[in-house]
Amino acid sequence: RVTVNDPLTEYFFGVAHWGGSKLSNLLTHTSGMPELTDSIFFEERLYSRVKTERILNFIKGRDLAFKPGTSFRYSHSNYFLIAQVIEIGLEVYYYDFIKTDIYQQIKMDRSSFLSRQPLRQRAQGYDGNKKVREINPAMFFGSADATSTVIDLMKWDAAVMRSKMFTKLSRDTFFGKFVDVKSMRASFGAGFFVRKGGAWNEYFTVGNIPGFSGVNKILHRPSTGDDTYVVILTNGTDVKGLDQAATLIGNAAR
Repeated sequence: RVTVNDPLTEYFFGVAHWGGSKLSNLLTHTSGMPELTDSIFFEERLYSRVKTERILNFIKGRDLAFKPGTSFRYSHSNYFLIAQVIEIGLEVYYYDFIKTDIYQQIKMDRSSFLSRQPLRQRAQGYDGNKKVREINPAMFFGSADATSTVIDLMKWDAAVMRSKMFTKLSRDTFFGKFVDVKSMRASFGAGFFVRKGGAWNEYFTVGNIPGFSGVNKILHRPSTGDDTYVVILTNGTDVKGLDQAATLIGNAAR
């Protein structure tokens, strides 16, 4: 059984230098794991065929940026390790787990993964006016290697808020305020940025990879239980203002 209180040393060898970091620290980005995408290793291999095992060994060889639980730093390395924990602890392939336990359950029929969906079936990404090259999906294993559509992500939002897939405890964890993130004017739960205050709460995720940027935002009114879902997907690198745009669209929709 995998639990959020499991120490990472239960799943990985040779990581005593990670100082007691737990799975919960990965989920809330309080593990201190250095950001894989900020490394020379990442820059040199982004368009290569390097395997996940080599990437894992690189992450395991690095020291923590801070003591677990003392600060916040969003890092793709956290999600990479979570995907590894799923495979080790549940003894399933990560992609198969996501497909059967999420995609198929809520009929996300047009969602897949970079490594499993042919390039011709996906949008072309751009950096300015230049087409971006095909990246190595292993570099974003567990985080930004999923492919989806606006409609499918709205199905995901509805499942998070209303389906029986998730318990009340799970939702409270998703939308908890575990750490303040001043740069986002928000808190962070487990996978979601959280803004609470006023009549409506905002739960959202933002992200980008070379050629693509997006935001997925849930606006929830606790007093009535009403929800508004806003998904913006772009095929441009590091597009600014998507968080604010999603809020404005949500306000207009309400």
